[in-house]
This record gives sequence, structure tokens and C-alpha cells, in this order.
Amino acid sequence: MTEISETHKQFWLRPFGEGVYSVVVPAAGVSEDRMESPTLEDFKQQLRAIAGTDFGVHSPRWLSRFGDATRLAERYRVGRVLLSGDAAHVHPTTGGQGLNLGVQDAFNLGWKLAAQIRGWAPETLLDTYQTERHPVAEDVLDNTRAQMELSSTEPGPRAVRRLLTELMDFDEVNRY
Repeated sequence: MTEISETHKQFWLRPFGEGVYSVVVPAAGVSEDRMESPTLEDFKQQLRAIAGTDFGVHSPRWLSRFGDATRLAERYRVGRVLLSGDAAHVHPTTGGQGLNLGVQDAFNLGWKLAAQIRGWAPETLLDTYQTERHPVAEDVLDNTRAQMELSSTEPGPRAVRRLLTELMDFDEVNRY
């Protein structure tokens, strides 16, 4: 992520090769209608406001808006319907924890379903899926929410980042 020091506003500019780039800027305002697609002009205007230039962007392959869409299903099981992975929880990709969380859900649920099908599972085994996995997802979602807050360019989160950076010098903090 590139930081412009005069404004402390951040944006992302990453080359993919052959003149293709991924560019992310904070939104100036998000439409209430999530189905409304952003326009190239909206994007260029925000890029100029943040970076001081629009870098000559043109011919986008894809434009999208996103934010902190953190959600957690209240229940992972209702009768014969079971949720796992992104159906059970969604959160920003910060930290890259989503795939791991979904794979762990699938593993936990998979062997329990197999036991149920093979007839050796107690009736309550599938209920343990919710008990075991929901708290893990809650923790991961809290972690990604914290990371999203810490990535803010606002003064409060910047102060917290500085404090956390100092705390990382303590062995006890690193062990925790």
C-alpha cells in the first residue's frame, strides 16, 4: 500500500504484468444501492483526490465497491441444513484467514457427516459442529475487524498502530 505523506491517505496500486494493474482507493461515498456499479469517472475522481493523479487509468476490466462486510450466521445448523465456509461467515480478506477458516469448517463437518451416514455417530454429534466452530469464526471476525480498523488513516487508529508497534518490543506481548 502506498502512503501519501501530506494527506496520510492510502491507496493500493499493484502491477499484474502486461500493463494490467490492481488499484484500490477509499470510497468518497458508497451508494445506498449496492447494485449500482461504480463508474470509471467516480474512480478517477477519487484517485485524483487521494493520489493527486489518476495515473491515466482507462479501460477497466472490473470496477467494484467493497467494505467491511463482516457477517456471521447465528446458527450453523437448522435441521438438515448446515452452513460452512463463506455461507457461515464472511469478512474482509485482511490477513488471508478466510480460506483456512472455511477448510477447518469443512473438515470438522465432513467427518461428522460421514459418521452420521455410516451410522456410528451419536444423535448429538452434528450439534457439536456449531459449538466448536462458531467461537472460532467469532475470533477470526474480531481479528479481521481489528485489522480493518488499524488500516485506517484516521488519527485514532494511527495512534493505536504506534502503540501496538511499541508493545511488540516486549517478549511477553510477542509470546501472547
